[in-house]
Amino acid sequence: MKLPQAYYVLLFIYLLPVLFFISCTKGEVEIEEETSNEYPIDIPKDIKYIEVQKPGTLATVLQKDGLTTVVNLKISGSLNDEDLLTLTRMGRYESLKYLDLSDAYMFDFKGIMTNILYGVSVDQLIVSNHVTEIRMLQDVKKIYIPDNVTKIGSMCFYGSKINSIQLPNRLTCIDCEAFSYCENLKRLELPESVESVGENAFAYSNVEYVYLGENIKYIECGVFNGCYSLKELYMNMDSIPELINHEDTYYSDLGKISLGENVKYIDYEAFSSLLNLKSVYCYNSAPPIVYSEGTFDDTYFLMLRAKNPILYVPRGSMVDYWNASQFSSVFLTIKEIE
Repeated sequence: MKLPQAYYVLLFIYLLPVLFFISCTKGEVEIEEETSNEYPIDIPKDIKYIEVQKPGTLATVLQKDGLTTVVNLKISGSLNDEDLLTLTRMGRYESLKYLDLSDAYMFDFKGIMTNILYGVSVDQLIVSNHVTEIRMLQDVKKIYIPDNVTKIGSMCFYGSKINSIQLPNRLTCIDCEAFSYCENLKRLELPESVESVGENAFAYSNVEYVYLGENIKYIECGVFNGCYSLKELYMNMDSIPELINHEDTYYSDLGKISLGENVKYIDYEAFSSLLNLKSVYCYNSAPPIVYSEGTFDDTYFLMLRAKNPILYVPRGSMVDYWNASQFSSVFLTIKEIE
């Protein structure tokens, strides 16, 4: 039976509110996705906003606006060393917990603009979009570092309680002891932009996994001294120096080392005395050149062999690795990477 046209008109009118509700609900979901938190920190809702027009006047502005005991703060405008000291005092001894400096510019005492942010003591920090280097942020627990930052300065996070960090994509330098004694930091992935890593950069931290990119041109000795929790290390730079102090390797948990296809040279005693080493993956079909027979073995050579670490190599290169005495004298088992 064919229904009259009026029936469909009435049905459409009846369903119109339902269709409108569904449409609105869908729109609300999309808006929530668009406004989701892009920062690896917890952004509070009750943020106070102030603008500092003249460097050195932050304390005056805070007092004038009644914000000397503020908890969550965003600052735009111009800040100098005196203002940073004010923020440090507020973070350490008063109530300041969250600080957003994304729209702030840094100046020195002479009124000259600088590209360095340092010494801020708060739980959560968003770094300025107008600096290229950060230093002395040991009290920070969570941080967002924008891509304009190219250098993490000496001792920047020394002894920090930070447990994770997303490094900026344009970072080129990690200075000495930048992440030393970071007890809660478990994983570090260096972006491919990093070119240099300073001495003891990660020393005595509890890091377990580290990725070192292929563009590192300079890496100082002792980068992983005292990293007894380190379990896995991936490297893909041209030349690998001694990364762990000779004495510290005896206590290291490092069980897996991966050497990317760009690795061509391994320096003297780079991995000596790694008693817990279980596997080494070499992705270069040509065995890397080793400067010393002590690179993988020294006085503890027999103990290392007794644990029978396995060397994994690319397909078709097993004969070359067997013929390379610096590898065949240490690894009794060589297998092809599947």
